[in-house]
This record gives sequence, structure tokens and C-alpha cells, in this order.
Amino acid sequence: MKQLTLIGFLFVSVLSFSANKAPKWLSDHASNAMTFYGIGSASTENDNYQETAKQLAMQDLAQQIMVTLKSEMTLVEIEKDFELQETFVNKVQTQAANFIVGQERLGDYTDKKEKQYYVCYRLNRPEYEAACNAKSKEIAAQGYEYLDQANQALQQGQLKQAFTLYQQGIKVVEDWLFLPLKIEKNGQTICVPVQLYTGLISVCNGLKLTAEPKQVTTKTFTTINEPIQVSLTRQGIGIANIPITAHFETGNGAIENNVLTDGNGIATFHLTNVTGKQSVQSISFTLGANMVKEIQAISTNFNVQSIPTCNVQVLAEAQSVTCYLNVSYNDLPAAQKQIENLLVTNMLHLTADVNEAEWFIDMDCHINIGGQVKGEIYDLTECLVDCTLKFYDYRTNELLTTCTINNLRVLCNEKNTYEQSLAQCTRELMKRMRVELPKAVKSIQFK
Repeated sequence: MKQLTLIGFLFVSVLSFSANKAPKWLSDHASNAMTFYGIGSASTENDNYQETAKQLAMQDLAQQIMVTLKSEMTLVEIEKDFELQETFVNKVQTQAANFIVGQERLGDYTDKKEKQYYVCYRLNRPEYEAACNAKSKEIAAQGYEYLDQANQALQQGQLKQAFTLYQQGIKVVEDWLFLPLKIEKNGQTICVPVQLYTGLISVCNGLKLTAEPKQVTTKTFTTINEPIQVSLTRQGIGIANIPITAHFETGNGAIENNVLTDGNGIATFHLTNVTGKQSVQSISFTLGANMVKEIQAISTNFNVQSIPTCNVQVLAEAQSVTCYLNVSYNDLPAAQKQIENLLVTNMLHLTADVNEAEWFIDMDCHINIGGQVKGEIYDLTECLVDCTLKFYDYRTNELLTTCTINNLRVLCNEKNTYEQSLAQCTRELMKRMRVELPKAVKSIQFK
């Protein structure tokens, strides 16, 4: 009986030892020509340890695939030709990890003593490579269609269409750059993503802006009869239907903005007024804001040349216009003096003799005190301010422009004195005037 008991104990011990024996794959799981292996582990004391171990096993599998197949990846060719941002490269590596198909679970093992859980997955390498080849041909063919259409549009000077087609092609291929996305055409092997990125960057880098004339001479408050023609070209070919913007880099004045290039790639601008004080001023021309944003979006992943710009120098002879300020009605006396100073700042000379005036400015300013408004700390008095400045040519009585601020709402402490409320209304009015009055003066063409 004792012998039977001893034999039974030994049998159970052997079974227990065998059940907890580590599997062979735990120590020997090197990938080979036929199979990739991936192992992940997690502490059994953690929540969802089995799912965590599975995810780590898939990452291990993906890293081995990346190392083994890296020389064939399109990403490697793009890295050679372009200075990629690190975030872009990491994104591609993550996408490669997500494209693992056909993996099977080889087994799992729990080390009770160490409280560690292990799981192993394997992937048939020939089957995986066959799936990659099939997907590579599919994506390369789709990308090439956009590439071919974009190249044709670019050759015809259709910049916006080419730009859009290159971008659409890149969207097709950018999630698959870990594959060899190549296609045979006319006896040549074409790496489709490389050509798409090259084409897109060449659209941006090949642009050139030039302006004629490069210098204009005028007097302030005078319209320039000769237009400024800005030409947008790429490799000598005019680019049509692209918005060109203009602004005074130094000085001030009025000129059109967002002018589209015509069929020859030329945008025509008219300088209708110069109001800056500088004797030498500069107008800068560049691409429209939306186009600039698209180019800047490209440059987050690739190095792109700077946005094309050009400048026209304006030699301005200052001439001060003599003006007479007539006050028809004014509830804000303090505002009148500040408006006079603002007019002088904007190249106007004020005279007390109306007969000396070239411009006649009529000022009308009203304040309407309304009802009470409940406040969190104290009640408020609502004031509405209306102020209008009308500019006339004193010689012809022609209305040149109007600067109007209507229904400017000012909330004053109900405990304020009347004078304090007027002072607050004056401050708020002048904040708006400092913006609106220069715009009005700039719009006037002196004859």
C-alpha cells in the first residue's frame, strides 16, 4: 500500500511539473525563411494581461517584419530623396504594423512562480509576402493614375489641377509606404510615391513671381494710371487662375487684393492711392492665402522652397491736402480734438479758413442715453454713439468718401457723472475711429 501511495504521489508530481513546464517557443523563437514569430508578456496581476500580451506579441512580430523587409520599402527610397520629418516616418512604421494578415496563435504559457503570462504568434512568411505583393500592385496602379494625370496638367500649365491631382495620389499611397509601390511603364520601373512627392514639391519650388514696372513714381493721394502687372510662371510657362495678393510692406495706400492670373499667368493691379508718409515705400506680392496654406501643409513633412514673392518700389512725393473741418453737431467735444489730430496724422492739413480748403469735412456726432442695464456688481447706463465724417471735394462739392460709426454701444456705471459718461463714450469712439478713419482717407483718390 505504501508503494502504491508513493507511486501515485510521484505520478501527480510529474504531471504537475509537466503542466507548468515552459514551452520550447519561449526560448527558441527565431524567425526564419518560412516563419515570423512574435512573443508578448504581461504580469498576471495586471488587468487585461492577456490582451496586453497579445498586443506586445503583435508589435514584436511587426518589428521583425520591418527589419527583414526594410530594404524593399518605398519609405526607404523616399528617405533617400527627401528630408522627412520624424513624425511622418513613425506614422508609416505604425501603418506597417497594422497590416499583418494571416497570423496564428502558437500557444500561451503562465509562469505561476513569476506571475507572468506569455503568448506566441507566428506568421507564414511566404503567404504574408504574397499578400504584400498583391496590395503593392493594387496601390501602385491607383497612385500612377493620379501621377499621370497630374504630370499632364503640369505640362499644360494647369497648376491648381496638377496640385490637386498630386495630393490625391499621395493620399492613395501614403498609408502603404512600407510596400514596394513600383510599376513598369515603357520599359522603366517607376516608384510611384517618389514621383508623386517629387511632382508636388516641384509645383511649389518651380514657381516664380515678377512684377513690371519694378518702380513707380507718384504723389500721395494720387492714382497711378499705369497698372502693375505681376507674372506667375513655372519654368517659363504662365500659370492661370491663381490668386495673387498685394499689400504695402512699408508705407500705406490702396491697391487691389486677390487678383486672379489670366491665361498668360498675369495678374493686373491698379494702385489707386498712396497715403504713407515715407518717401520710399514698397508693395509686396505673393500667392493667395489658401495656396500658401497648402504649400505650408506640404512643408510639415518635406523641405519646400520659400513661397515666391516680388516687390514694387513706390517713390512717393508727399503732398498735404488742405482740409476744413465743419462741425454740424457734436455731443462729444473731446472727440473733435482727437479726430483733428488723427486727420493730421493721415497726411491732411487743417485750415481755419474754409476758402483755403481743398477738402471739406463735415462732422456729425450724437450720443443717445438709453435705459438701465442690470449688472452683476452695479447697474449700468446704456449709451449709443453715432458719428459720421463726410469728405467733400470743396471745388466740385463731390462726395469723396464717408466714415461712419453707428450705434456704438457703451455701458457706463449708472453712478457716473454726465461728464464721466461722455469721457467713456469718447474713449470707445476713438478706438473705432483709429481703425476706420485711416481706411476712409486711404480710399480717396485726389484729382
